[in-house]
Amino acid sequence: MGLELEISDIVKKVCSLREDEMARLNYTPVKLTKKFSADEFLLKTQIGMYVTSYYPYIRDCFKEVEGVNGFRLTALSLQINSCFTKMEGISDNKADIVDKLVEWVMAKTLSTSRDACEAVISFFVQNCEVFHEITE
Repeated sequence: MGLELEISDIVKKVCSLREDEMARLNYTPVKLTKKFSADEFLLKTQIGMYVTSYYPYIRDCFKEVEGVNGFRLTALSLQINSCFTKMEGISDNKADIVDKLVEWVMAKTLSTSRDACEAVISFFVQNCEVFHEITE
C-alpha cells in the first residue's frame, strides 16, 4: 500500500486547486498506443505501467472526493488539459511535457512523491486530457 497512500494524498490535495481556465475536453477514448510514436516507447511503457497498476485506484480516489468542498473532477480535468495545451504550444517533446505536468502537480500539492504525481498524470493521459491521438 506504499504508492497508493501517496496517490490518495495527491488526489486529496489536488481537489483544493481552483479552476483557472476552461478548455474543451475530449471524451473519445484513445488507446495509449495511438498517442505515442515508436520512438516514444519508454514513455509509453512508463505511463502504461502506471495506468495498469493505479488507474482504478486513482479513479476511486477521485470518486470519493467528488463534490467534497465543491471539488469536481471535470473542473480539474479542464485545468490539466489547459496546462497540457499551453505546454504543447511550447514543446512537442512528450517526455518534457509529462515532466512539466508532474512538476506542476508536485508544486500545487507540495508533494515529494514524484512517482505518485507521475501516476496521477498518467491517469489524465489515459482519460484524454493529455496527448492526442497520432494521425498518420
